[in-house]
Amino acid sequence: MRGFIFTLAVCISSVASAQFAPLGSQWHYTQCTVNFPYTCGPVQVNATGQFTVNGKTCTNLQIAPFTCVGINNIPIYQSNDTVYRFLYNVNTFTMLYDFNAHPGDTWNIVSNTMYQPPPAPLVDSVLVRVDSINYISINGQQRKMFYISYADTTHIPFVFEGPIIEGIGSLNFLFPQFTGCDPQATAFRCYRDSSLGLYQLNSLIDCDSVIAVGESEIIKGDRVMVYPNPFEDKVCIYSDDFLYRNYNLILTNTYGETVYRSTQRQALNQITYNWSFLPKGVYFLTLESEKKILQKRLIKL
Repeated sequence: MRGFIFTLAVCISSVASAQFAPLGSQWHYTQCTVNFPYTCGPVQVNATGQFTVNGKTCTNLQIAPFTCVGINNIPIYQSNDTVYRFLYNVNTFTMLYDFNAHPGDTWNIVSNTMYQPPPAPLVDSVLVRVDSINYISINGQQRKMFYISYADTTHIPFVFEGPIIEGIGSLNFLFPQFTGCDPQATAFRCYRDSSLGLYQLNSLIDCDSVIAVGESEIIKGDRVMVYPNPFEDKVCIYSDDFLYRNYNLILTNTYGETVYRSTQRQALNQITYNWSFLPKGVYFLTLESEKKILQKRLIKL
């Protein structure tokens, strides 16, 4: 399931307080290879032009390389603070984002299943719930940040959980992706448009850089990556599991002394730590959850 380039269409019928996908807007996410040698590169989404779909003025979003969205040319329109996308195979619109939602609100995320093995239905869905809402300031503009989780964990056909920023979308990927698809775009890098400017979440990862992650920097089988290693001050830790498990992070020195500890549940699947205060030397990183313990050797230059 590689080698495809998808083009999405976003229909904007009205402008809300934070317009979704204005012309010229651009998203970058991270997608990593699944075989050695491991590399992580950007998945780029560009709003490239306008056209009309079913009487609505649309913005064309072009996505490359292949992701697990599973279909191209997806019309989306915005009504006030709500974004809807069109499903071709059932000829209907379905809600994607509700930027006016409140804690406790739920909505059904519906997606096509064209790449699922038979006898899959034409569409499948998952119920999501708004757990909490915070406000963040991006280049002087205040935006809502929604934290959503699965309201029905008995049936989760798509990956679509975690933080959503008003007017930007999900920080894991813009659209739901199939859980059985490999590889997936799973980490937000940056977003920009002419009004908001550049919003970059992780200063260690450029919008369009390709990161070489050697076998010594990845905990194989658990999709945990630590880079750079060796490091001088900042370290980025990435894990597919961060959104689904509570991890305790413990950093110890060669004497077994704990020099850093974090027990906070992560809202994203990538975290950057500034450990410039540590002396040069060898350290051991331990990630503990209720089901597993992961360990990694780090070197500070």
